[in-house]
Amino acid sequence: MADMLTMEELDARVALLRRLRDYLVKQRERLVDYLELLEREEEAITSEDVERLHIHVEMEHRILKDLFSLQRVIVPLKEMYRAMYPTGHREIEQLERSVGDLTRKAFAHNEENRKLLQLQMASLKERIEALRIPQFRKTLFASSQTSHSVDIFT
Repeated sequence: MADMLTMEELDARVALLRRLRDYLVKQRERLVDYLELLEREEEAITSEDVERLHIHVEMEHRILKDLFSLQRVIVPLKEMYRAMYPTGHREIEQLERSVGDLTRKAFAHNEENRKLLQLQMASLKERIEALRIPQFRKTLFASSQTSHSVDIFT
C-alpha cells in the first residue's frame, strides 16, 4: 500500500506532465519558426537584400529571446519530472527528442548562414576595393577650373 499514490499526488503528477508537455510543444513550435526564419534569412543573404536581412535578424533576436525564456521554465520542470518519473514518460521523451533534433538543425543552419554571410561580406569588401579611385595629392590650383598665368615680365 506504500506504493499507492494519493489523489493529490496523482493530480500533481498529471499537472506536471501537462505543463511540461505544453512548454515542450511551445518550444518545438518556436524552433520550427526559427528554422523557417533561417531559411528566409539565407535567401536574403544570397540575394544581398540588406533590408530583408535586417528584418530577419531582428525577428531572430525575438525568437531566441522567447526560446531562452521557455528554456528557463522547462529546466526546473524537467528536474521535477525526472524526480517523479525516473523511468520517463513516452510522450515527453518523444517531445524532448524532437526538440533536440530541431535544436541541432537550427544550430547547423545558423552556422551555414554565418559562413555564407562572411563570404558575402568578403565579396563586398573586394568589390569596394576595386571601386576605389586612387587618391592623388591635391594642389592649391586643383579645384580651379580656369587656367591662371602670372606675367612675370612686367
